[in-house]
Amino acid sequence: MSVRIERRDSQWSVTDALQLSWPRVADALVSREARSRVADACRWLPAALTTGVYLECRLGRTAEAGRRADVIIHVTPDDAEIIAGTNPVLALPPALLDHHAWRLLQRFCRAWRAPDTRWRPLVEHLWLEFDIAPPITAATEPTVGHAIAPLINVAADTGAHSMRESFGIRHPVPSLFVGLRPGLRARADARPLARCIREIRTLLLNDGASMAAPEPALQAALQAAPPEAEVPYAGFMLARQETACRLYLMHLRPDAWEVYLQLAGWPGAVGELADRFRPLIDPDDARRVSPIGMGHVDVGPYGVGARVGFEFTCVRRQQRHPDGPLARLLRRATEHALCTPAQARALRAWPGGQRAQWPQQLWDSVVVRHVHCVKLVLDPGRRPEVKAYLLTRALPAGQTVHSDRQLYPVEPCLRTAPPGRAAALH
Repeated sequence: MSVRIERRDSQWSVTDALQLSWPRVADALVSREARSRVADACRWLPAALTTGVYLECRLGRTAEAGRRADVIIHVTPDDAEIIAGTNPVLALPPALLDHHAWRLLQRFCRAWRAPDTRWRPLVEHLWLEFDIAPPITAATEPTVGHAIAPLINVAADTGAHSMRESFGIRHPVPSLFVGLRPGLRARADARPLARCIREIRTLLLNDGASMAAPEPALQAALQAAPPEAEVPYAGFMLARQETACRLYLMHLRPDAWEVYLQLAGWPGAVGELADRFRPLIDPDDARRVSPIGMGHVDVGPYGVGARVGFEFTCVRRQQRHPDGPLARLLRRATEHALCTPAQARALRAWPGGQRAQWPQQLWDSVVVRHVHCVKLVLDPGRRPEVKAYLLTRALPAGQTVHSDRQLYPVEPCLRTAPPGRAAALH
């Protein structure tokens, strides 16, 4: 007797998986209204799509601090089969595929899973980022990538929870960050890297017009890097419809970044970088390891663009220690007005862990929370942006948690609420 398996949308969403974390996200980092927008967007995403989620929070006393949080989810090759439409049981909500960015992402995932795709061996995993801006008001001037591109309206009778009744129902639109095979060096592997990025870009055509940066521009940006620099990611801003490719580099010390950006032709003031970096660098730690985990540049048809970002990695161990690396970084950031005292306290309180069962799983996990990094974004002519990235990740319960139990406590076993109760946790 054969059993017929019917494909369906996932019963559980990423919102359900995040329920355990919501009570631990302070309003100083993400307001209740911003959490509600995140929850509404993540209801469209099957929980089985990921076991790792970042919340991207704005710091300082800027207009968006607390009012906006973006979401980034981790996707493995097996998870990508849900997006590709080849999973025999789970499928994306059909309304997502009404948007061209989701159709492009589905095309990419199908090519990634095809055994004859030439660039497949270079791609190990994906991160999908969803920009979730506050709603446009009469006092808000729309800008590119502000709120229109990341979230679009769909018919009001789809049964999904509405973000704003007056705007109808919106669903999230992804940007794609490709996790490359470890060990790929920017200079030594410039040719295969540039070819891989070009072929992926060719796959991600938008209405027949190539969004790809010419291969010579990519090779020039790669060749300008020092020999030790590696390329961990390449980003493609599908939601923002930007033409540049975001190129990530790691293993560069702060002074090496200054040299690289000068060689790469960055239009910003290279001489000011040291002053921008100083508030986020501990001189004692910097002698042992580079405080910049990785950084990124946008490579367009004519070379490196103006916007650059630098991620100051937060060591996972001792994040709850009153004088640990995270506490020292936040003290310096607060002293230089890059972070408010309330935001610093909230970030210090975030790390921890829970033994819990995510709704889509049949077994207990250790759901770990930590601050991954603090990011400095520079764009000549604009005020510097500072962001924090809060990671929630589910690990098998038997896997060692990289922490001291006293400083990174694992809380008692909890269960997530059924979908009907998710709204109560905003």
